[in-house]
Amino acid sequence: MLKSLVCQLPKDNALYDLSRRDIDTLISNPINSEYGIKLFIDKPLNNSECLNIYRPAVLRQYFGKEVSRTAENVERYTYGSGSGTSSVGMDPRNFVTRSLSVGMICMIEDLHKTLSDNMTLLNMEGVDLSTKFNHCTVLIYYAGEGLKKSTSLGYHTDCVYSPVTGEYMTKHNSQKENTPAVIYSIGDKRRLNWRCRSVSTNENGRKVWKQLNDNTLYFELDSDTMTIIHPDDENPRSKSNEKTMSQYMHGGVHLSGEKFSVGFVFRVVKETQKYHLSDDTMVYDNSSGHGDVVNGILGIDIMSFHWNLLTLYRNTLY
Repeated sequence: MLKSLVCQLPKDNALYDLSRRDIDTLISNPINSEYGIKLFIDKPLNNSECLNIYRPAVLRQYFGKEVSRTAENVERYTYGSGSGTSSVGMDPRNFVTRSLSVGMICMIEDLHKTLSDNMTLLNMEGVDLSTKFNHCTVLIYYAGEGLKKSTSLGYHTDCVYSPVTGEYMTKHNSQKENTPAVIYSIGDKRRLNWRCRSVSTNENGRKVWKQLNDNTLYFELDSDTMTIIHPDDENPRSKSNEKTMSQYMHGGVHLSGEKFSVGFVFRVVKETQKYHLSDDTMVYDNSSGHGDVVNGILGIDIMSFHWNLLTLYRNTLY
């Protein structure tokens, strides 16, 4: 049985207004501006380079709590800047994490209080809530004319566990052990699917993760829902998983047609990185500058794309 869950929240709560202010700021401001959607080029796995706004994968924008700053740089909590960055093909010289907005900080306070005040109801007993969320990934799903045909999110676990020992792999994780991820969703409904996998021995005698039969478990993430990804569902050593040495992955999200859906994903991360105050790109050793990589792209009508995205956004939320 999953400990993760999804709750429909009333529309008169603080999260309703805060989330819409932040997404309005992100979508309405010019692309690649200080407050607008940031552009970068991805080269995932063995695929060719692609501008992030046109990739089939969901668009990600990162925001982290500020730790310290100097005249030129600022240190922020960072998610996915290590091995995960190269696996999705992101150029670390153009990896952007902005500071949490005032609205996001207020959302964090509200969500942390909700979890802390409802430990039993929300299956939070035994979960580490000692640290408030310090990072937000804004997932923007969109599809439609002049944008892209479809958008998706693959199956994954938020934390990496060893198939050999079942232990949380500290060096391979950005998210703090035994902490939840909380998703606040707005816009069109999307389906979050679940799959179970367990440890198996391959032909070479190595222990690897093997997917079990397809499951029919899924959550409907409607507008103004709060989804809690419980750490025990991913932990092969949790009481519900230890007998079979298994874990649950989530994802399999797919939207097509004229659709716009957003998820604010809050989590506690362990790592920090320094960023240039001038453009919020990560300070990267041995880099030859941190200029805007998008300035060199030809044949991309950014203004037309932005207008189409604005139209879809307004038609969906207003």
